[in-house]
Amino acid sequence: MWFVCRPVCVLATVSLYALAVAPHASAEDLAVDDPAETSDTASGTEPAPPPPAFQDLSAANSPLLRRTRQQNADPYAAQGLRLGSFTLFPTLETGMAATSNVGQAAKGGKADAGLRLKPGLEIESDRSRHLFSASISGEAVRYLREEKLSTYGVDAKANLRLDVRRGTTIDVETGYELISTGASDSEVPDTAVSDQISHVLTAGAAVEHEAGFADLRLGTGVRRELYDNVKLSGGGVEDNGDRDFVEPSVTLRGTFNRGAMLRPFLEASYAPRIHDQSTDRNGLRRDSQGYAATLGLRIDDDPLWSGEVGLTYLVRDYEDPTLATESAPGLLANLQWRPTELSKVDLSAGMTIDETSDAGSGGKPTWTASAKVTHALRDNLNLLSGVSISTADASGGRDNTYGASAGLDWKLNPLISWSLLYEGEWGDSPGSSSDYNEQRLLTGIILKR
Repeated sequence: MWFVCRPVCVLATVSLYALAVAPHASAEDLAVDDPAETSDTASGTEPAPPPPAFQDLSAANSPLLRRTRQQNADPYAAQGLRLGSFTLFPTLETGMAATSNVGQAAKGGKADAGLRLKPGLEIESDRSRHLFSASISGEAVRYLREEKLSTYGVDAKANLRLDVRRGTTIDVETGYELISTGASDSEVPDTAVSDQISHVLTAGAAVEHEAGFADLRLGTGVRRELYDNVKLSGGGVEDNGDRDFVEPSVTLRGTFNRGAMLRPFLEASYAPRIHDQSTDRNGLRRDSQGYAATLGLRIDDDPLWSGEVGLTYLVRDYEDPTLATESAPGLLANLQWRPTELSKVDLSAGMTIDETSDAGSGGKPTWTASAKVTHALRDNLNLLSGVSISTADASGGRDNTYGASAGLDWKLNPLISWSLLYEGEWGDSPGSSSDYNEQRLLTGIILKR
């Protein structure tokens, strides 16, 4: 597994170096001012009134706008490292992970504990035009007893926005993700002795133009998925070369009612999938044509809500005549609700038609939904909780996965944080022999700049 762990180890080394060479913060830098002790009134001078943000002074000083301004000020936020016109934000989290079922086995699950390493690096430019941002993070959990079931993950993204002219921009983005999938997934054989490793590479470009009362966006992209072979008990290997594919895509989107808080949008896309091998392990031709249409609503400039929500319909038609066309409706959502100054709720939902090696079906429609709640007990202490659900079509019924989490995030100062997180996951499959139950406890120290 060294070749899988290598990207995480390299990223950890870079993050540690950035943290080490950064100028040491003084005690004044680490101290967080107490508003009661640093107010102008306490020093004997009356504070000057802030300049109005809007012509309507009563609206500018409304509780909703004051709440928005207060949320943007975080005295415990990392300041970053300046490098020319860029700011770097390195992080390094180290800690322990304990699990009740290290392999998410349906029977005979084994408890284990291991070391957890999670480095990260974010880069932001400070230019008003031609903005660039990038992020990379990795996570490795090395179990002490079941070393072969250790998990690894990497997520990297980069985005460049070019301001061509007034009202016209070009977005260029690229990404890479390394995913470690356990035996609980129906695509991983029951005799696997290690997780399945897959790689997802993406790249795309889009032109957005303000035309009248609408924003028009035309985007193209390509997605590449690669699946490593899986070692089996007894010395065998499952060859997953027939699952590798490339997916080019083109998307057209119109967002209407510019300047309003609620903006409807309509999006249509075409995305064929072309496999490296003409036939899979079952002799089936799995190349397909994919279509999607989405009707939704975007929320702008609202102090309580932000994000998007929409209804989508996906269709995927397969080249092999024995494979039925897969189609399904779904809900797409990426919303944040801020009911109070101290709380926020992140809501998300998605729908995809995933690939499968099952000879009886062409694809696997999958629906996901989650909710995460963050509540500030104090300025530097957050209470975290969340729930999630994933359901997918499967032979004989549905594969359901339920999740729950709860934890604390304690910011000791702008450079050091401590986290404690509980995660529970339950799998419910058509065959009870595949059901599983896993409880995890994660704790660690986070270093940042």
